[in-house]
Amino acid sequence: MLFNSIEFFIFLPIVFLLYWVVGNGKLNRQNWILVISSYFFYAWWDWRFIFLVFFSSALDFFIGKKLFSLDTAETKLKKLYLSISIICNLGLLGFFKYFEFFVDSFIESFEFFGEELGQASLNIILPVGISFYTFQTMSYSIDIYRGKQKAETNFGNFLLYVSFFPQLLAGPIERSGDFLPQLISKRKFEYTQGVDGMRLILWGLLKKVLIADKLYIFCQVIEANFESFHLFTLFVYPFFIAIAVYCDFSGYSDMAVGIGRLFGLRLRNNFLSPFFHRNIQSFWKGWHITLYTWFFDYVGPLIKGFSQQKLALRVVLVFFLSGLWHGPKLHYLLWGLINGFILILFIFGWVKRAKPQHRNEPHILYGILTLGIFAYVGLLYRLDLTDFCNFFEAMLEGFNSKEVFFPSLNLFILLVGLYLIELTNPKKEYPFLHLIEAQPLVIRWSTYLLCGLLLLIYGGSSTVFEYTNF
Repeated sequence: MLFNSIEFFIFLPIVFLLYWVVGNGKLNRQNWILVISSYFFYAWWDWRFIFLVFFSSALDFFIGKKLFSLDTAETKLKKLYLSISIICNLGLLGFFKYFEFFVDSFIESFEFFGEELGQASLNIILPVGISFYTFQTMSYSIDIYRGKQKAETNFGNFLLYVSFFPQLLAGPIERSGDFLPQLISKRKFEYTQGVDGMRLILWGLLKKVLIADKLYIFCQVIEANFESFHLFTLFVYPFFIAIAVYCDFSGYSDMAVGIGRLFGLRLRNNFLSPFFHRNIQSFWKGWHITLYTWFFDYVGPLIKGFSQQKLALRVVLVFFLSGLWHGPKLHYLLWGLINGFILILFIFGWVKRAKPQHRNEPHILYGILTLGIFAYVGLLYRLDLTDFCNFFEAMLEGFNSKEVFFPSLNLFILLVGLYLIELTNPKKEYPFLHLIEAQPLVIRWSTYLLCGLLLLIYGGSSTVFEYTNF
């Protein structure tokens, strides 16, 4: 069940009414309504994998209690329990996400020496959201081990922390210290919070359905035959891919945060107008924030020390793992490593940073250059190595008389609208909220009506959200 499906827009009001009417301000009842709804939501995709979510939750719940009960002097025992958590979680993630890759690589290595082993693929299904909820459960156990988090004693609350349906499939990756305290605080429906939630849902849906989906169609036409298109079309293609991925993923995140607010729960922000940042170092502070802060907080400390060499190793490790997190393919790994090396150039000042006159104002030119770096390196996220090489080969021949292909006028107007809206408050969370709430009532409702009409007229069938595949 996806946010952009008819089923979800039937499911959400039912859960909302159960939560506020049947829950009636009773915390335990409200939390269990959300737990059951979240498991139903996940089972809609494949009921078998709800047991995997439950196992991951139960494992770290009981390990967390054990870690918290141990004395600080019992270091070896605490390390043992933490190791069990990490090995089990990463073992499950590795099996479902990488097992077939290693089997296929093993077979290919024998074929290289002339031995035919045959195909042994198990056709393992990747459970949606496993990368996200695995990181949440692991961070909980690590935080208890570090003494930063108390163990949760209510099993239902912990089940909800792991499985809360708005962020279960593609984040944001929540921290237990932020989310669990909300589950023991009395919640009552607040009109302003509910309105903000609906606005975020609408804005996220617009970005996904009207921009991301349409840009994907445009880009797929180009990808089918790079050689057929003019240099200008090929030049702008990476920019449109980058914007499509941004609108897709940030659209999901906006909807997740908005849905959370309907239930009186706040989720972490995952994007902060990344394309208006002055350089690539600043960019990564505004892109997929919860993933990269997770890596730097939980993987970065494995490399101890504060020298330039240690910092560089930490950055390379984080971005290498980021590439591996996306999948066991060489182009993902190269995407991560190249981004890591570029970031190092900026961190150590080997590339001149943009310094606008007023630090809080966006620098449009440098923002476009930053987008260009991200977009062209990002081709390795979108294309395998063969297609990547074909793209640049086609660019070299693109001066010839070939087709100039460009998005429709409707899509272009929407892109300009997105740009201007984010330009209004590029340093604030959710620029659309800040812009719309400042308008008179008539303009606000006219905007909602216009957005609804655009979705009805141009929406059509929507695709799966990009990051539910990871």
